Amino acid sequence: MEYILILFIVLFVIGYIDYKLNKRIGEKILDNIRNNLNIIKLIGITLLFVSGAMLFNICMEEWGFMSSAMVKFEVSMIPYLVYATLGAPLIEEYAFRYLPYKVIKKRKLNILIMIVSSILFTLVHKAEDFEYLFYFIVAITLSIIFLKTGNILYSIIPHSVYNLVKEVCFFTGFGSSSLFLVILVLSVIIIRKGGRSEE
Repeated sequence: MEYILILFIVLFVIGYIDYKLNKRIGEKILDNIRNNLNIIKLIGITLLFVSGAMLFNICMEEWGFMSSAMVKFEVSMIPYLVYATLGAPLIEEYAFRYLPYKVIKKRKLNILIMIVSSILFTLVHKAEDFEYLFYFIVAITLSIIFLKTGNILYSIIPHSVYNLVKEVCFFTGFGSSSLFLVILVLSVIIIRKGGRSEE
């Protein structure tokens, strides 16, 4: 729990420095979100990301590289769901996607930034053995989504939805395999419709 407190303090200090250096940061973020938002594309990316992460998670569990219960401590469902679906994705996407790329601002360093921020993202999560591979691949995927869209919302929403699905499956005991198929089919349908509407 103390690592979460340290993360919040570090993010607050970074955010405060960022604010002082550029007082209109909030306005720029909101303008970027408003100007670059395509709802169909956002829903499609979200569903595709969630289905891909679920498939990878299911494979890792089946092959014995990951335990099926990723959260191994007693918590009440509602506060944890709020944290996992709102707090963690907002903080992590700001810290590991938005800030590194916006502070450094050198395109030729994007791959290095992606690898370093993905390693840091992976280390923040308490994982065992091969679970680190799962978090690393998730982080790389979210970085690619952010870089391709230029909009942080496109990485926050999939992150939030995946966390929600994962935690609901965990707390309810509902199998993620069948849910994965439903989400994958929905993502393909929505992405196809979104592609047609842009033409």
